[in-house]
Amino acid sequence: MKRFKIYALLVLAIIGFFNPVRASADVGPKPSVTIVVKGGNPENEVYITLLSKTSRYGPYSAKESYENEISKKFSEFKDEDGYFYIDNHYKLKDGKMHWSYYPPNDFKVLMYVPATDSYIVSETPLKTFAFKTFYNVSIPFEISNANGNTIIVNPVRSYNIGQEALGISLRMLLTIAVELAVALLFGFKYRKQLKTIALTNVFTQGLLNVLLFAVLYFLGGLLFVLAYIVLEIVVFVIEAFIYMAKLKTADEKPVGTFTVWFYSFMANTLSLIVGIILTGYIPGMF
Repeated sequence: MKRFKIYALLVLAIIGFFNPVRASADVGPKPSVTIVVKGGNPENEVYITLLSKTSRYGPYSAKESYENEISKKFSEFKDEDGYFYIDNHYKLKDGKMHWSYYPPNDFKVLMYVPATDSYIVSETPLKTFAFKTFYNVSIPFEISNANGNTIIVNPVRSYNIGQEALGISLRMLLTIAVELAVALLFGFKYRKQLKTIALTNVFTQGLLNVLLFAVLYFLGGLLFVLAYIVLEIVVFVIEAFIYMAKLKTADEKPVGTFTVWFYSFMANTLSLIVGIILTGYIPGMF
């Protein structure tokens, strides 16, 4: 009876979190674009965005009018390749911009400098090429000399392997921590049980990260969401089958089928919730 109450509380918590339904990913990696700007005058206030090849991408879309002055400036820019401002921009901070939620897959970098009413735009379209896409932008002279003109720049691909490896490690550790915490609520408290759950997640999360990286790198961001959903279901099923074969009670009897499948579902769903929450605090790692 006590265990049933715990299950019921977990289900209610999940229903409450997803009401209304939220569109987001979990602790698994998310596509992101980071632009690192070098040169120019660091004292100037600079705003930056990614122009999209399409007028709508993910939750973002172009609008007919804007109240925000910076948004107005970005929307007034007429790109020669027809790329759109889709109502999302950032203030350049420490020479970096990090677009961590649904960055356009095909884009151009556009910056606006209010002090000189000037634009800085990438000459050619760019694409995401990894989980975490990095481009370096070098401005050849001080922004303050632009005087209302448009500066053309050529971003160069970069990739922070160290940060990606750290991100994968943190995601795996977080997933294991969440699933072990849920395991305790399900009564899996013996060392052998917890070891089985931890090792299973090292395998499934490693597989998930490698496959998602391959999808995004070779096929692009448009297929990432579909692949992510499919692979998450695969991970859930793989974990459930492993637990059915390996999870034993204190007297070495198999754990009930319903308990195993329900645990796998709840553990993966709660790791989803934790990932959504932490994305707002550590976007660069998730």
